[in-house]
Amino acid sequence: MIGGSRLHWGFGIALGMAAVVHVVLKRTALGYEVRGLGINRTAGSYKGISVARTTVLVMIISGALAGLAGGAELSGVHHRLQLDISNNFGFVGIIIALVGRLHPVGVVASAIGFGALVNGATTMQIQTGIPAALVDVIQGLTLIFVLTGAVAVRYRLRRSHPDE
Repeated sequence: MIGGSRLHWGFGIALGMAAVVHVVLKRTALGYEVRGLGINRTAGSYKGISVARTTVLVMIISGALAGLAGGAELSGVHHRLQLDISNNFGFVGIIIALVGRLHPVGVVASAIGFGALVNGATTMQIQTGIPAALVDVIQGLTLIFVLTGAVAVRYRLRRSHPDE
């Protein structure tokens, strides 16, 4: 998209797909079923939602989106098939989804931040001598902090005072 950079049309496709996913989840019957099963599978099945059908459909849609992303990465950046094209994308995707609070807008913002972090790792290593593996440490710490914060909020952890 921009000459001399690694930014390609896959970014625009990803933004479009995030908007489509948001609309589907918030405005369609399938989105209602997916959200209902995500909250409570048992209650969803009592409500008449086919758990197996919805699960398989979500897996097919997710696989199609992952294939589209991989195809965009392959054709936009590498221009050929490589053995190590998916360098920990699954693990990083989980962290991005959790940091984005499983909301399409949050996931897009989180993905842009993590993309800048990963793309800056090589420059950081070349210019300062700091190992690029530090980015993996930062991603792991981010995951730990996000999960710790989610647990603290869910279980309403508070500091107790000794006089109470």
